[in-house]
Amino acid sequence: MRWLMKKKTLMTLLVIAFAVGAALILEGVGEDVVKSADSSSPVYEANGKFTFLELGSVGCKPCEAMKAVMAQARETFGDNLEIIFHDVKKDPKKAAFYKISLIPTQIIVDQQGVERYRHEGYLYYEMLEEVLVGLGVEKQ
Repeated sequence: MRWLMKKKTLMTLLVIAFAVGAALILEGVGEDVVKSADSSSPVYEANGKFTFLELGSVGCKPCEAMKAVMAQARETFGDNLEIIFHDVKKDPKKAAFYKISLIPTQIIVDQQGVERYRHEGYLYYEMLEEVLVGLGVEKQ
């Protein structure tokens, strides 16, 4: 009898795991259609210049601390760098599209929209500046 209970429990867990896996796969399949229909597509971000994407959330302490880093980058690089903040709690499609696992996450996209750099967690300005200059972004 005890063996039968263990078998039922195992079967139930397998069915749940299968259902969750299928739901995640189906969600990914429909995502392509959603991305082309709304702002979750990165196309508008590939605007002929480097783009710094900050994926975070309002209220997240490290995300809030990144505001000063973004302001300093805006001051240093001016119009040579597009800086965009995405609140992934308000728009979770951004988090799914960029496949982020934690916030804050910073992504640098080149002029053609190709991801050139990714960092998870707080990013010190000095490191960001070094990466941007190394990629060829000119200071203003």
